[in-house]
Amino acid sequence: MEPNRGKLKVLVMALKEIVEELESEVYSDPDQYAKTTEAVAAIAPAFSAVDPTQTYDEAFSDDEGYSD
Repeated sequence: MEPNRGKLKVLVMALKEIVEELESEVYSDPDQYAKTTEAVAAIAPAFSAVDPTQTYDEAFSDDEGYSD
């Protein structure tokens, strides 16, 4: 028994609309997700040791001996 593709397409479109509604509700209040200056300042020291001229691979060497 093969599923009805037309009904599945309608279902997928409805699910996409629901996700869009949820995203708009979540992101409508930037105070809930935007980082404050204090929060950014608190994590800034963790990145201060990274040289901005380096590539990701140079800065964060994760060479454990295995090919990626």
